[in-house]
Amino acid sequence: PYSKRFEILPFDPTLYEQNKPGENQEHPAKLHFFDDTSAHWFSAKSTQAFITHHDEVILISIRGTLELADWWRDVDAAQVPFEEGQGKVHRGFYEAYKALKKFVQDYLDQFHAGQKIIISGHSLGGAIALLLAEALRNATDNNYDVLLYTYGAPRTGDATFVAAAEPLAHHRAVNNNDMIPSVPAPWMNAR
Repeated sequence: PYSKRFEILPFDPTLYEQNKPGENQEHPAKLHFFDDTSAHWFSAKSTQAFITHHDEVILISIRGTLELADWWRDVDAAQVPFEEGQGKVHRGFYEAYKALKKFVQDYLDQFHAGQKIIISGHSLGGAIALLLAEALRNATDNNYDVLLYTYGAPRTGDATFVAAAEPLAHHRAVNNNDMIPSVPAPWMNAR
């Protein structure tokens, strides 16, 4: 399996007549990379992800906290209903997941042919990855085989969400001195 190449679709606009210049023009950067970063740091929009595949695996990786806008998402800890499943989740993480959802679903609609879906994320990206993985696991129109790896991810949902997500194959790596996996704290309106 290590010799299999992951696909980055080649792009040559002269080969494909349907590629017209404009906002919806197909391009590998739009197909494999997601970035909703806003020019305004206070917008709380700064989610980045990468997706690729081969015949056995679809790989999705989500970036963690890096910019000031990410910190705004991190502290937006009010609990909101998780519409794709059960329980309540951290609003900032959920907003980031919702920004990413269409990008991932469009890719899966085009390239998913029964492959295992491996999702990974670090810190904020781990929280978003957990929401994405649980939403895909709960999808009624597809039977996705999802495997999740998170690294230093913060607490994402309430006890109801955690119990409902228990069947998810989730490998969680946490450094015992890292404070991020223990936030948001209860005083941040997160139980």
